[in-house]
Amino acid sequence: MTQNRFLLVGTLAVLLVSTFIFQSARAADADEIIKNIQKKYKSAKTVRIQFKETALYKLTN
Repeated sequence: MTQNRFLLVGTLAVLLVSTFIFQSARAADADEIIKNIQKKYKSAKTVRIQFKETALYKLTN
């Protein structure tokens, strides 16, 4: 019984850490894309906000 509990807790911990790493990597990719957009267009504040909202929407759905 305790082995199953340890296995479950370990699996959940690995899933949490891997999800956090994946989301951090996605955020880094988003920031890189935003920087490239800002290089092309001088005023890209609205582009940044819209892109982050779209990225969050795509990650959650």
